[in-house]
Amino acid sequence: MTAPPTTTPPTTTQPPSPCQQHIELHSAKRYAEELGQSEMQVLASFKVNLWEKPSAQGKGRKVGEMLPGSRAVVLQQSGDGDDYRVRSPLDQSTGWVSSQQVTRTLFQSVDTRESCTP
Repeated sequence: MTAPPTTTPPTTTQPPSPCQQHIELHSAKRYAEELGQSEMQVLASFKVNLWEKPSAQGKGRKVGEMLPGSRAVVLQQSGDGDDYRVRSPLDQSTGWVSSQQVTRTLFQSVDTRESCTP
């Protein structure tokens, strides 16, 4: 008996992942040095707050948190460039964080987290 002919399944190419700007918050090490605590203490107890409004508009109420060193997709930048509106990877909240809390901005694929060029 002969084996049935094999067919190659059609290949599908995935569209490229969206390349978006991200922020990276200061590390737990940096906060530990500033606060005079160990990195483990900072990781266990310190969170960066996300606010309802940009700093220039009075921040408003706290709407979320992020962990030190984490990255988040930039949704908007304030007119004065001092704040970023982001979505927290910790609690999926959306709010504003001051650029003073940010180590750098970078471009990453939203799906793969690999560096990319917009």
